[in-house]
Amino acid sequence: MRALEAADGQPLAPMQSSTKAPAPQEHSFATGSTVSCTTIGHSVVVLLLEGGWVSAHEPLYRVVLASPKQCRRLTGGIPRTLRASWWVNLALKEHSRAAHDPLEYTQKFLGGNTNALESLGHTGIEGEIRRDLFRTFPQELYFDPTTVRSGHVHLANILKALTVHLPDIGYCQGMNYVVGKLLLLWHDDGRGGVTLGDEEDLFWIVAGAITQHGLASLWAPSMPGLRRHIFALQTLLDRHLPQLSSHLRSIGMHAGYFATQWFATLFARVLSVEAFGHLWHLFLVDGPKLLFRVALVVLAAMQSDLLPLDLEAASVYFVRHPRAKVHVLSGAALLEAARRFKVTRRQLREIEAQRTLASLEYRLGRPASSPNLELFYPELDGRPEDPPALLAPIRAQVASYDATVADDVAVFRRKIEALQRALGLATQALVNATRAAMDAANAMDELGEWRDRLEQQVQALYASDPAEVDPPRPWVRVFGCFERSHAALEDTESADRSYFHAKLRDVRRQLEDARRAWAVRSDALRWVQLDVDEQLLFKSKLTEQFVALLGRTDGEKAALLRSLFAELDGTTTQGTGRTPT
Repeated sequence: MRALEAADGQPLAPMQSSTKAPAPQEHSFATGSTVSCTTIGHSVVVLLLEGGWVSAHEPLYRVVLASPKQCRRLTGGIPRTLRASWWVNLALKEHSRAAHDPLEYTQKFLGGNTNALESLGHTGIEGEIRRDLFRTFPQELYFDPTTVRSGHVHLANILKALTVHLPDIGYCQGMNYVVGKLLLLWHDDGRGGVTLGDEEDLFWIVAGAITQHGLASLWAPSMPGLRRHIFALQTLLDRHLPQLSSHLRSIGMHAGYFATQWFATLFARVLSVEAFGHLWHLFLVDGPKLLFRVALVVLAAMQSDLLPLDLEAASVYFVRHPRAKVHVLSGAALLEAARRFKVTRRQLREIEAQRTLASLEYRLGRPASSPNLELFYPELDGRPEDPPALLAPIRAQVASYDATVADDVAVFRRKIEALQRALGLATQALVNATRAAMDAANAMDELGEWRDRLEQQVQALYASDPAEVDPPRPWVRVFGCFERSHAALEDTESADRSYFHAKLRDVRRQLEDARRAWAVRSDALRWVQLDVDEQLLFKSKLTEQFVALLGRTDGEKAALLRSLFAELDGTTTQGTGRTPT
């Protein structure tokens, strides 16, 4: 491969990999001309990076941010040599790592101690971290709980640094499995073990994922994001695996029974190290929607086992078979299976809007028979039930709104029913018109074939005199009678000619009539088809309007309830002098 040259023609020396991420800028490559990293394919970028010709962070940072659809996915995996650089930039997004002091990790977050395990307390957050260190993947030699391993030290350092860097998040069980799995990924790369630099990379990767990719709400106190995820998974389960969803509902099991651990650990306890690497990369690209897809993959794999089980047996199944059949999937196979389930950000926003409305309605009703529903509504934590007297006016206004909506829905229902009847009649007319047109076409084809056979027979009779193939004019036949002495006694050949000429004229007349009939019926078919198309278009528009009405209704009702409850909370606060929850 020809060496890259600078503008002055001198060979460029390979650059050493940098641990900092300079601000994105244009780079000069072979000819000294300015070339944007976004104008070259990611394979070329990878080649330049692995050859050491450019700093790892610079082109990756630019490609990732400026051309995400072309270069961010790499679902088949990314080179191990680039994994740290890639993930740091993906995790931090626009927040460049260069903005941080290189000594910030060891000096500020670890207090200058590169073995936080030695100084971890036995109570509070540090006590929780200490206890979880030896529970994290004990089956792995890297985390062998019978002695203190380097894996425990690296894990303790990162978890301790995260609690210092993000005090509002603190520590949550689940973080240890995510960090532990990433450490295993680094350790299994075969580079001679995890270094302090690797540890710092992993710290920034996880810190960026927490602050920039939604993990904060999953791991924050009371885990509000986790509970929203469980509600969303329950809704998606209804859509994508309705048979399993119906069975789980019938035995009294909701998604919180099994998905809490999945989301809190990002499936680190379920997937192999290699598959988790694929999941983590795509999570930094796609965000939480990937977690729902993977959850559906896991449930689809478990479906045949779960359908015959009752609540107790299903609970035991999830405890004894947490990995089911998914741990054997490679990363590529996992992502391929995940793509079969369509989960979009728009769908998740709509589901969250439904959850918000449901939480307000739950506060309004608070059914005593459904205490488990509070799991889905973290905003109601610690809030006592509202006095019935204060809820009465709100219920009256909501009932009035529901009545108005019911009237609108009734109007749409009548329109839809009338349209359905009209569409049924139009469809039947289309069937009849199609049948008539087909009958006319068949008759026309049969007459055309009969005409062709008669013409062949006439041609055979006049083979000796081709000029006489066409039937003679009537006046010629009349004069021919006078020229004969015995006109009444024609020979056999002449009789055959006259017969076939007569039949041919008759068939030609019938064929013309059939063509006219086919044209009329084809025209009628086109008009009937047009009528059906118009009815279908009207149905589509009416359906869109109805769906829009329902969606708008949910939003308006949620806004009404929020307004009414805000007014109620304000009045209650003024009356009691307490701060609203």
